[in-house]
Amino acid sequence: MSLDQFTATITSLRDKASATHTAFSNRVTQIRNDPNLSPAGKQAAIRDLYDQHAPGLEQLAAEEKRTVAGKQNELRRAVFGLAPTDSNEIMKFRDAQDRADTIEDERTAQTVLERAILSSDTTLAAAVLERAQSLAWGDVVATYSAAYPDKATYLGELEEINSFADNIQQNFIGGLTYHLAMPSEIATGYART
Repeated sequence: MSLDQFTATITSLRDKASATHTAFSNRVTQIRNDPNLSPAGKQAAIRDLYDQHAPGLEQLAAEEKRTVAGKQNELRRAVFGLAPTDSNEIMKFRDAQDRADTIEDERTAQTVLERAILSSDTTLAAAVLERAQSLAWGDVVATYSAAYPDKATYLGELEEINSFADNIQQNFIGGLTYHLAMPSEIATGYART
């Protein structure tokens, strides 16, 4: 899935949630204005309506989380995944990750990465990148991107997706988008089953 497709998917999910909110709100207004319903009847109708709409929003929220996680995993595999084919390569990959995990500062990471690049050790370079990316060591990430331009696009997209996932404003907007507030008629003492 391209970054444009990812954005379109998130937009589509949020548009569906917005449409659900609009339909719910319109129907609540109709119920409130229905002269044929008693207050208890209105409350029961609104409760039923809420029970019909809230699960759909929860499903859309879960789908957004799955979409974000799926795109992050896809890009992590494209950037960090070396697809080891035999047990020796798997051990080399794990050893490189263990070595990179011991790096405590950006300067050391930069030195290790430069040596890995010079010796064409793509396994260690990817492991150092993974460490640098997780700790926001920008110079190390930039060095890797310059040395491996074929991975730079994926890395840039991964940083965008990670920023989206970690963005407090986006999380707040997403939370509101998929939250269905209980109308006052059912807000007190009601728990959806």
